[in-house]
Amino acid sequence: MKKIVLLSMVVLLLLGCGCAQKFESVDHTFTIKFPEYMTVFSPTATKKDDPNLEKHQLDYETLTAFGAEGGVFYVVGEKNGVSKEITVNVQESSYTQELWELKKADTDLVAAFQDELIEPFNVGGITVKQKGQFTQGRAYCVCLNIVSGNVSSYDTVYMATVYNGKQYSILYQCSAAMTGED
Repeated sequence: MKKIVLLSMVVLLLLGCGCAQKFESVDHTFTIKFPEYMTVFSPTATKKDDPNLEKHQLDYETLTAFGAEGGVFYVVGEKNGVSKEITVNVQESSYTQELWELKKADTDLVAAFQDELIEPFNVGGITVKQKGQFTQGRAYCVCLNIVSGNVSSYDTVYMATVYNGKQYSILYQCSAAMTGED
């Protein structure tokens, strides 16, 4: 399966948006939709003089560094006074090549992968409040609800899968606790 439907479906479910703008990553063969009120930056396509960089207080060097680390889309916006940010990454390493694909039936591998994702958050003093797993199309994914700020509930969702030797991940973060709409 060349198209990774996971990313578009998960973001649509997460964001619950009716109106969306569609973006494609030719390099990684997937399309994804984001809410219309959000500004989408591609590290490979955004020009240094793009006025949206200044508007969203995003440094061009930060964006290109994000791209160098596997970043595909950097998305920012504000709704009802709450800032929201989405990052979409695709990374390939000897670890992801070895895993090749997460499968629901391989519970030990999925649990180990999820633990690998949780460890850097714990080391950084960030609390993983809930963890889960779900199937999206052919991909089996893990999901983490994270408390990264001074909020009573989680304000960040991190989702990832390994498919065809690459790790696909989405980080969705709000400046306040997430609501049912998020």
